[in-house]
Amino acid sequence: MNAISLTLDALEASANLTTLVGTRIYLNQLDQAEDLPQIVLTDISDTPINDLSGEANTYNERIQIDVHSTTYSQAKSITDEVRTALSAATTFSAIRQNTQKTTDLETNIERWISDYSIWYTTT
Repeated sequence: MNAISLTLDALEASANLTTLVGTRIYLNQLDQAEDLPQIVLTDISDTPINDLSGEANTYNERIQIDVHSTTYSQAKSITDEVRTALSAATTFSAIRQNTQKTTDLETNIERWISDYSIWYTTT
């Protein structure tokens, strides 16, 4: 179990999100062969939670979720649904750190980049 797999499970379980992107949720890079919109998950870092006996069973990982879309409104809708899906998760806590909005001026592709701090515990 890690933050990426927990996040991927939560996003794929969201009916509203799969209505918007289908199965186009990828790890680490955009699938150039697929149509937009797409979501890309990237594992950025992890911060171990330690106590006097060593590394505890609580984890905090930072992930980046990129939404690639052809329109501003679609990118916003998908980003909002990502936030809703992660907020509804029961096996972890997702804290959004920020969201950046960019547009590639050559292709007119919207890219919304959200950073999340994912907290979870293992047994």
